[in-house]
Amino acid sequence: MKATAACGAMVVLAALVWLGQLHPAAAQVASDPRPVLVIPYYVPYEYWYGPPYWYPYYPYRYYPPVFVPAETLYGPGPVMRMMGVGHWFQSGGSSTSGSGGSGMLRERPAPAPREVVPRQAAKPVGPPLAPESAVIQAWKYIGNGDAAFAAADYHRANQRYAQAIKAAPTVVEAWLRQGLAQTALGNYELAVAAIRESLELKPDLPKGRFRIWELFNDDQQAARRYVEALVKKAEENPKDANLAFLAGVHLYFDEQPKQAERYINRAIEAGLADRPFVRAFLPLKQPEADNPRGHEF
Repeated sequence: MKATAACGAMVVLAALVWLGQLHPAAAQVASDPRPVLVIPYYVPYEYWYGPPYWYPYYPYRYYPPVFVPAETLYGPGPVMRMMGVGHWFQSGGSSTSGSGGSGMLRERPAPAPREVVPRQAAKPVGPPLAPESAVIQAWKYIGNGDAAFAAADYHRANQRYAQAIKAAPTVVEAWLRQGLAQTALGNYELAVAAIRESLELKPDLPKGRFRIWELFNDDQQAARRYVEALVKKAEENPKDANLAFLAGVHLYFDEQPKQAERYINRAIEAGLADRPFVRAFLPLKQPEADNPRGHEF
C-alpha cells in the first residue's frame, strides 16, 4: 500500500511538471531523494496569491518522524549511560543476551564471607554477691553451728556451716568455721581446703576480728585448752604439714602470733611451700634500712 501510494504521488508530480502547471521550486522538491510532503499554496478567495506575491517559505516541507528503538530512550540503557557504568547488576539468575537483552547484564559478584569474631564475656571482677536474704539465712546457720561447736558437737557444727555455704557461698566466715570444724573432726585436708577458700574470698582475712573463743561462747580458757590439745597433736606428728598449718592458724586466732609463726614455718618446710596462701598468717617483715644509724640524724 505504501509503495503504491508513493508511486502514484510521483506520477502526479511528473505530470504537473510536464504540463507546466507546477512551480519550479516544487519541481526541485520532486527531484529531492528525501521523502517530503508538499502542500501547494491555497487560494481561498478570488485574489491570486501566486507570483509575484509568492510566500517566501513555499513549499512547506514535512519530513517523516524519526523512529528509534525504545531501549535507546527508556529502560536500563539510558540509566547506565547517565551513571557511567558499563553493565547492569542482577540480584539473581544468569546474564541475558539475544532477544530482549542488551548482553551487558551479568550477575553481581557474591560478597566475601565476613569472619565472625565471637564475643568474649567480660570476666567478673569478683565473686557474685549473694542476695541479702541468703546472707541472713547463712548467718543463722553459722549461729547454730557455733552453738553446736561450743557443745563439742563438731559433726553437727560442720553440717550447719555447710548449709551456710550453700545458702551464700561468698560469706567468708562460713568457710573459715567449716575449716575449724573439719579440724576438730580430724579431716585435715578438708580443713586446709576450706581455709584456703576463705583466703581466696578475702585475702586479708588474718587481719579480721575473728577470735577462736567465739566458738566457745567467748570462754577464752576453754578455747585455750582446745588449742593446746591441737598443738600437742601437731608435736606428736611433726611430718604432718596440714596439721602443722592448722595448729598455726588456731594459734594465730588465739592471739599467739609467735607460736603461730613457728608452726606455719614448719608446715612450709614439711611440704606446703608451693601454696602461697599458707604465708598469709606470717607477719610481714619490714625491709632493713640502708643506714642502720639513721635514727641518730
